Amino acid sequence: MKYLKISKNRILINFQYRFNMLAQIFMYIFSFLAILYMWLSIYQNNTDIGAYTKKEMIVYIFIINMLHYLFDFRNVTRIGELVHSGQLSTYIIRPISIESESLFFYLGENALKNFLMLLIFLGSGIVYKNNNILLTLMLFIIIYFVYFYIEQTLACLGFWMLETWPLIGLVNGIYYILSGTTFPLDILPKPIYSVVKYNPFSMIGFSLTKSLQNSLSVSENVKYIIAGLIWLVIFKMAYNFMMKKGLEKYEGMGA
Repeated sequence: MKYLKISKNRILINFQYRFNMLAQIFMYIFSFLAILYMWLSIYQNNTDIGAYTKKEMIVYIFIINMLHYLFDFRNVTRIGELVHSGQLSTYIIRPISIESESLFFYLGENALKNFLMLLIFLGSGIVYKNNNILLTLMLFIIIYFVYFYIEQTLACLGFWMLETWPLIGLVNGIYYILSGTTFPLDILPKPIYSVVKYNPFSMIGFSLTKSLQNSLSVSENVKYIIAGLIWLVIFKMAYNFMMKKGLEKYEGMGA
């Protein structure tokens, strides 16, 4: 119950500062329009790019940019901010799990985004056209937690870094390239695609987008689910290791 209050507080805070959320939405709309304009220009002289028609590419770009709105790595600086402000000490002495607190903070932080995305997907009919909706839902839940542990693992760098805000730009830059946000990864040459196909950023962006588009077979969905579970275990272990070492350093400094 105490963790649910954390989520509730984040929802209320985000609602109070809804102008910030609107500004963020407009930023992602602008990003979507810029990428869309690029692809429309490319399609002026082409009917198909790879296996994508113009309509399929527009839907792909729309969905993957919506996912980037949800998975934006904005909280990658949070642990660093808690460390350098000394507020982390209050979490250490309280009878709570930092991991659970971070999870419910994350769930509350994204509650309005989740609701907005659900409305858009329901309104656009994307969900109704998906023959493998249960597999897509399973993949989404797994990816949701894969993203959480990637973000928290990177956030643990805040124990060693004086400034963590550059991480946002760095991680998002890597994400844009490896997730397929700018272009679908399967239009790459096969040798390159086979290397990047199951990378963690591709799992968050490309695979989930293709599943939502109903462009994956049952076997392909299952492969991505298995890959997602493997990444979940890897980043959960990485987070536990980084947090343990970080707390040892933090407490060793007499914080």
